[in-house]
Amino acid sequence: MAVAKQVTEVLAALQKKSTKKVREGLLRFGIPNDKAIGVSVGDLRTYAKGLGRDQAPSGIACR
Repeated sequence: MAVAKQVTEVLAALQKKSTKKVREGLLRFGIPNDKAIGVSVGDLRTYAKGLGRDQAPSGIACR
């Protein structure tokens, strides 16, 4: 699978898990939430475990 396509799929999956409540909760800690997706750490960890350890997509996502 192409890396860019995989990154797009990951971001789409995270968007599905996002909630307004989590996004608003960031403000309590002084974290700007204008670009935040709003996924809880627990949901993020569960999803990450399913992905495995592929370093290539992380390089694309951080550009």
